[in-house]
Amino acid sequence: TPAAHQRLTVVDPYDVDKLGQPVNQEDLAYTLLTFGYLIPLGLERWGCRLSAEEKEAFLHTWRLVAHLMGVQEQLVPRSWQEAAALFAIIHQRQCGGSPMGQELTGTLNGFLSAYLPAGLRQQLPSMLIVSQLGKDDAQLILPHGLPRPGPLLRTGFTLGLAGLHAYFFITDRLVHVIPVIGTLLDSTFRRAGEALVDSWRDDYQRLPFALPASAAAPWQSQPGVDAQTRVRLRRWRARLFTVMCSGLGCLMAATLIGGALALAAVLRGFGLLGEQAWNPLPYLLGVMAIYLVGVTILQLYVAAEVTQRPGPPPPGVVSSSTRVAARRLRKQR
Repeated sequence: TPAAHQRLTVVDPYDVDKLGQPVNQEDLAYTLLTFGYLIPLGLERWGCRLSAEEKEAFLHTWRLVAHLMGVQEQLVPRSWQEAAALFAIIHQRQCGGSPMGQELTGTLNGFLSAYLPAGLRQQLPSMLIVSQLGKDDAQLILPHGLPRPGPLLRTGFTLGLAGLHAYFFITDRLVHVIPVIGTLLDSTFRRAGEALVDSWRDDYQRLPFALPASAAAPWQSQPGVDAQTRVRLRRWRARLFTVMCSGLGCLMAATLIGGALALAAVLRGFGLLGEQAWNPLPYLLGVMAIYLVGVTILQLYVAAEVTQRPGPPPPGVVSSSTRVAARRLRKQR
């Protein structure tokens, strides 16, 4: 809040010679808010329904991180409402474009492109950024000269977001009625998410997001990694992402078709679709079959694809649950 800005004080003397130049407290607070506040907000912009308790719990986790990082208490929001207010204040004061920001966003675009088919690599990453930040803020950080998406891609992207909103809407209500579905989805998405995170590990001898001892120190590739290995890694990531999208597509399709069937049953019950006899059982069996196909892809086939990672795998790249699922699939084959 504005009053919090006025109450900031230096608690302890800071040894610049020993510790280097300090990071601005306001910058630290804003960075933490981009995690604790913007991530749930971004999920909601794509249709995910989060309860107030879930958002407060997520924010609380990052409040602990802020404490460990030394962010002053006056700049650590105590509630979701305070986080929204503080983010808006700092955003208004500090938001702006810069060549460095555009360079970093270009790197992010390249990272996302590694997972996409060739026809979507140039336009889709920037469209995802715009959908999260809004057009005005996105234009501040997007690199210049990006190709403009064509009308077909824009239409498909809009329809995809609408379908994602509908999927979250239906799933949220379905989980309340049949809680076991929520448990199944939680397990499925957790395993698929672990596989996706593991695939971020490149050919370097490091853990994800680990910083080298010195910012200027070169990152060393693993022994035996060459240009051909890197090409195979990029192709493998694209295959893994395609498999994951296939499984997610099946889940979304089954959910949306099931929602349409439920709506049709309600309308028929009110006599709005005629009195002709209608047996929904074959359609429901079809929906269940598509749903199970999606779960199978995300539980087993993603795990099998992870085991095909080219090059020397970094330590811990395959989780124990992934290994078990991959062995199960090989036995079935």
